[in-house]
Amino acid sequence: DPSLARGLSYYTGPVFEVFLDNSEIKSAIAGGGRYDNMISDLLSKKEPCPATGISFGLELITDVLKNKVEKKSVVKVYLIPIRTEKECVKIAVELRKEGINTDMDLVGRGISKNLDFANSQKIPFVLFVGQKELEQKKVKLRDMKTGKEQLLTMKQAVQKLKS
Repeated sequence: DPSLARGLSYYTGPVFEVFLDNSEIKSAIAGGGRYDNMISDLLSKKEPCPATGISFGLELITDVLKNKVEKKSVVKVYLIPIRTEKECVKIAVELRKEGINTDMDLVGRGISKNLDFANSQKIPFVLFVGQKELEQKKVKLRDMKTGKEQLLTMKQAVQKLKS
């Protein structure tokens, strides 16, 4: 009996479900069919009223899209102050004036937590700003893709970040 497909007796004709290929989600993300009798009942009509409908599982679709879309950060560099918050704010302002999208740790996380955060946000570079670097009038720039670190002047760091 086609009206009992999917366990719902209000279907009166073809019933369909939509599945995703190559997805970890195995259940249907959409389903629907013909609802002729239900519509005529709602309209208090004796004769069937032709109707087709579909419903989507938006939460399922959203989950799939979140996993499919690779996040790309708009932030180019993440500043990690090592007890140098005031100086770091000045550096952030300078980088932003140069047109470099910059973010920095404002909550005082440790270095490893900051690196984890930068990785999770897909930020391509991290700038370490510590007393040792400031005494040398330099900053330490890490390429998060390669892990390579360089001790650079601010001018050199700006050039590297703009390239």
